[in-house]
Amino acid sequence: IMYCLKCLRTLEIYALIVILWYPGFVFGDDLTKSFLSLSPDAISQSVGGANPAFAVGAVDVFTNPALLSLHRQKSIQFSNMINSRNYHFSSVAFEMSLSNRSFAGVGLKGQLNREAPQSKRNNVSITLIEPSQFALYLAFAHKFNALSFGITLQYYQIQYQRGDVNLSGKLALVNFGGYYAINSNIQVGLTVKTPIRMQEKLLKTTPAEKYSFGVLWLPAIGKQFPFKIVLGVNRMNESPLKLNGGLIFTPMANTVTESMFSFRAGVGELGVNLQTAPDKRIHSFENTTFFTIGAGFGFNTGESWGINLDYCYQVKEYISNQHIITTRIRF
Repeated sequence: IMYCLKCLRTLEIYALIVILWYPGFVFGDDLTKSFLSLSPDAISQSVGGANPAFAVGAVDVFTNPALLSLHRQKSIQFSNMINSRNYHFSSVAFEMSLSNRSFAGVGLKGQLNREAPQSKRNNVSITLIEPSQFALYLAFAHKFNALSFGITLQYYQIQYQRGDVNLSGKLALVNFGGYYAINSNIQVGLTVKTPIRMQEKLLKTTPAEKYSFGVLWLPAIGKQFPFKIVLGVNRMNESPLKLNGGLIFTPMANTVTESMFSFRAGVGELGVNLQTAPDKRIHSFENTTFFTIGAGFGFNTGESWGINLDYCYQVKEYISNQHIITTRIRF
């Protein structure tokens, strides 16, 4: 037993080292807002991004820190996203309980190297002018019976260096989260994200405050009804409301070897303009409606160990489609 505990402690140390030194944040593009709004997980994105009340695992560090209080097991999670424009993003997250009521997590996301295009002319190479960027998340949550609160401190940095030119931009944000279980069939979540400090060089505009509210509904039809419904709404400053929604279908759970399949579908960023005057703002990438489908498979490898593999395919107008693959290890 002592040997197993020692091995588990060693694994935790290695997990933290991987998170702090994960190479996926080395290179990035200059679309700051797009980068900060990237979904770091196949599960939460496959339900249209309606995740303020949808607890997944360590990835809750990126969405609603209050949801960390719903997980009794430690977990480490790796995700990769690639689109047809050859942009390859990665994220890693780790969560653990500090006590019966206190929980903590850390996360990191960034963009992997993208190969430079080759010129058709001999001895000619094209150099991509792309800055490096990454975001670091530190989260804490506390549980009060059916009510939980959480906070995430986020640090973002973008840097461009070429020759004697060295430009950088830094941004600090805070995300407050809340979760409440009304009953066993309905849970609600709320997040408020706001910037608190910015060093402006490469950052031309400060990301707006964002408010998100979500509901997880388990219809009480039969003892083991296989569907869950996730709904969400968010708003950034004076922008129109955006609706998100998804459906989760779990045909088999807790069967042989406690394996579990699940299928998901969703739609996100549906605009709802309640203003009498027409919306004259320029159409941006972040405001574009998208559709998602996904599937996942999980199994336990021992009394306390488990692995989940999940996939999401996203279709988004004006932006290339995306594939997201997530691996989560529970222990």
